[in-house]
Formats: sequence, C-alpha cells, structure tokens
Amino acid sequence: MVHVHASSFGQQVTLDIKNGRLVDVLDEIQKQTGYEFLYNNSLINKQKRVTIKANHKNFKEVLQEFLSERNLTYELNLNTVLIMAKVGSPQVASSTAVFLQRRRITGVVSDTKGAPLESVTVSVKGTTIGTKTDAQGQFALEIEDQHKVLQFSLVGFQSFERNISASNQLKITLEPAVSDLEEAVVVAYGKQRKISVVGAISSVSPQQLKTPVAKISSALAGQMAGVVTVQGSGEPGSATSFWIRGVSSFAGGTGPLVLVDGIERPMDLVDPEDVESFSVLKDATATAVYGVRGANGIVIITTKRGKKSVKPSINALVERGILEPVVLPKLANAAQWLDYYNDINFEASGKAPLTQEEINKYVNKVDPDVYPNVDWMQEIFKKRTSNERLNVNVTGGGDFIKYYVSFLYEREWDLSASKNIEL
Repeated sequence: MVHVHASSFGQQVTLDIKNGRLVDVLDEIQKQTGYEFLYNNSLINKQKRVTIKANHKNFKEVLQEFLSERNLTYELNLNTVLIMAKVGSPQVASSTAVFLQRRRITGVVSDTKGAPLESVTVSVKGTTIGTKTDAQGQFALEIEDQHKVLQFSLVGFQSFERNISASNQLKITLEPAVSDLEEAVVVAYGKQRKISVVGAISSVSPQQLKTPVAKISSALAGQMAGVVTVQGSGEPGSATSFWIRGVSSFAGGTGPLVLVDGIERPMDLVDPEDVESFSVLKDATATAVYGVRGANGIVIITTKRGKKSVKPSINALVERGILEPVVLPKLANAAQWLDYYNDINFEASGKAPLTQEEINKYVNKVDPDVYPNVDWMQEIFKKRTSNERLNVNVTGGGDFIKYYVSFLYEREWDLSASKNIEL
C-alpha cells in the first residue's frame, strides 16, 4: 500500500509507504524530484517490499536507506539515477551482464529543409524510455539490445519510426503534417492560417461548390453561417440573391462586394470548376481595406493557377442535373371558380347568375370549346426540367510561364414549355 502525504519537486521528498513495491517507491520519488531512474527490471522486481516514512527528507538519504539493506546502490548523473547491485553481492553478476548490454544512441533530427528541430520526443517503442532533442536537434539515449524501434514525434510533423541498427549515430528527417492547423483562408490583406484568424470569416471548399446547379450563387445555400440566400425566380440563368448578416442598407446596394482574383466582377460568371478558394469576410475584416465598399461584406474568390514545370494536363467534366419545382400554386378549376362566382353574386343580389346545369357542362366537358376546363399550370409548366454543363480545362507550365485555360458550355431548360437558355 502506498500513501503520499504531499508532493514537492527538487531534493526533498515526503513519503509514507507501507509494504509497497520497490518500483512504486522509485516512481513516487521520480514524480516528486523529476529525476529519472534507470534499472534492470529483473533486479528490482525480485526485491522484498518496502516500508518507509520520510517527511521533507533529502531524497539521497531516502534512497540510501532502503537500497543499502537490499545490497543495492545508485549513481547520480545529471537528472538520471542508475540503480545497480553492489560490487561483491550475489546479484552483481547478473547486473553487470545487463549493463554490458546497454549502448548509447545519439543523433540529429531535422525537417525537410535541413533545419534542426527542438523538443522532438524520442522514445523506445513499447517502453517508457525516452528523451527530447535540444536546440540543435541533437539527442542521446541509452538502450538495451532487446530494444528494436525508436519513435520520433513532434506537433506539426508526421510521426516517424526507425529500426535500431548497429550504427550508434542517427540522422532523422521529419515530414510536415498536413492538417487543419495549416489550412489558409484568403482575407482582404492576404492569406492567414485558419487557426490564427480572429475575424468573422467563413470559407467554402471548392468541392462544396461542385453541385449540379447553373450558378455559384445557387450552390451557396446552406453552406455558411450568417449568409442568407434567396432565389426569387426559377427563370433559366437567374442568379440567387444573397446577403451577409442581413440587409445593412435601405437606400444603397444590399449585396456584398465580389472580388475575383482582386477584380470586381459578377460571381456567377465564374465556373465552380475554376475556383481554388472561396472566402466570405463578414465584419471589420471586410472594411479594413475596402472601406464602405465592404459594408455589406466581401466575397473573395481565387481561381486556379497553372503549375511551374508541369506537363500539360487536360481535364473534362460533363454534368447533367434534374430540376423540379418545389411548390406550385393550386388553382381552382372551371367548376370551382363558377361555384365561387355564383356564391359571391348570390350574397350581393340574392340571385345566382348560373344554374347548376350550366356548371355541370364544364365538369362533364360536353363541349370543350364552349365550356373549357383547362389546367393552365399543366399546360404552361413542365413537371421537371434539366440543365447540363461541360467544362474543359488545360493546365501546366514551363520554367518561365504557368497557364490555366478553361472553357465552359452551359445549357438550362426552363420549366415553361418552350423557354431555355444557353451560355
């Protein structure tokens, strides 16, 4: 049983241990002092249990007290305490054999550009043995022959494992980790890492914009918080109106400022396939550079670029979408309208202008030319329509030039019987 009254760091320890294992005592001293203990497990595990009480006592005296009666001693080297058997004791043969098997591994850890990496955790896989690199990226670690793998880890870099070979000098290179911490968003005055942005900025990935709709503005619905989109017309080619954090102007324009590669232009003239990044600036970030022009927010679109020293690459995309009306008004047929017409006139004059026999002629379609009963919603509008889009782009570059060329063909059919549009 181990009971500790208090913990302190440095040279003083406070312990109250009854019938505890020797390894537990060493672990507790390590917690209170920060010293790391190295020992042979087989040497420590076979020792009898420990009962000791110490109150703010020097940890060296505590060690000497319970180690000497077990024919054990210790050596202190910087912040490491090595526990071993006393010379001449029955345990010394096995202890010496163990320490002869230990060897020292040193090395340097750097990034892909050769810069040394500090505070890299270097550990022996499957054990608690480990250390960290210094400001020069150097480390030193004592291992045993049964240890096979070293692990290297650092925040922002991919973890790396290295098999322990006969060489005692290692040179390790860590690759940067691709993570959300490095994701960048475009702001009014350049680019920032997403984790360091303090303003109200939303970004949409190009994949989220690749929906089978004719316009980018139509693809924004439900993609970002604080952005309201309204499609007031189902006419082919019609754009979707949208506002950032509501309407902030009654006399002037209410739409945000749209910048494509730094130039003001209509958003819907940009093909979603050509978008590299899409950011929406909502607060003071929008007015920091553009002033009152950014009062309604700013949409910043960056299009794709060619890549240097890359062979030409041709990409083609063909899409077809099905469009259906969400809600169609339900209109009265001829008989329902005539019944309503009769009721209105009866309440006004006490006399109905049409008899039920005349109304039934519209219902029974006796003579459609004289008594028409036309469903105009069905005659004028189709149940569904479609759109299609073809995008072909070529990208590449040489040593001195980069290029990205895109072609878009778009066609959308209207819900009305005969109207469509081509772009």
